[in-house]
Amino acid sequence: MSITKLTRADVAKFYDTWFAPNNATLVVVGDIDEASLKTTLESKLASWKKKTVPKKNITTVPLPQKQSVYIVDKPDADQSVIFAAELAPSATDVNNKFYSMMNRILGGDFTSRINMNLREDKHWSYGSASVLLDAYGQGFFTGYAPVQTDKTKESLIELRKELTDVISKRPVTDAEFNKVRTNAILELPGRWEANSAVLSDLQSTLMYNRGLDYLNNYAESLQKFTLDDIRKSAKDIVKPDNLTWVIVGDRAKIEKGIRELNIGPVQVIDSEGNVVK
Repeated sequence: MSITKLTRADVAKFYDTWFAPNNATLVVVGDIDEASLKTTLESKLASWKKKTVPKKNITTVPLPQKQSVYIVDKPDADQSVIFAAELAPSATDVNNKFYSMMNRILGGDFTSRINMNLREDKHWSYGSASVLLDAYGQGFFTGYAPVQTDKTKESLIELRKELTDVISKRPVTDAEFNKVRTNAILELPGRWEANSAVLSDLQSTLMYNRGLDYLNNYAESLQKFTLDDIRKSAKDIVKPDNLTWVIVGDRAKIEKGIRELNIGPVQVIDSEGNVVK
């Protein structure tokens, strides 16, 4: 709906507002030296003038005081898709790399707890995960599970269990910690084989104010971080009592089971987020 209303004037206004050399950072990776790059840039961008750019209002939003549940009705849907979402710390947080390692154990890798439970053990999902998205302001964390319609309620129970247990009765183990740390270190040479990969990590380093030595010291920092660091990261990220649940599926088949769990207030909404009476 919003895209169809977009006009050329809207695009031009956005460009005129935000595109300026004093609001840009150029990152270049390749077979080029600084002098050659500078000459090229001065010949191509000399007319690009700086200007005043609005300051974005990036503030911290508190977590909800309690859990809530939204059902998006998709009649005759072949499966249900479950999201358990919450806000996460900013990617500028000094512990961000620990958060990423923790998420790999919980739901980021194929052998993660969530995927091994819902896919490999229960066979209710082709693949389930948790995702931690970086942002300059608050980030976004979600547990994610596309599941059989007739196992929606049961999958909710299992996903809740994994999100709760990792910060309570089943914290990250030594074996899980050592595996993910070793993998993260050993994959580094391959991770930076391509120019595009180096470029991406350099952009993230600059965007999130991690310092120019961040990548040079990354492997050493991974070697130094501990099991306590990763367990603390789980508690920093996963807040089971503050989750917002969104379940997309055939309401007629899944609503009763979802309400029986009594997770929190349940609302039925359409695909645009409007409440269905």
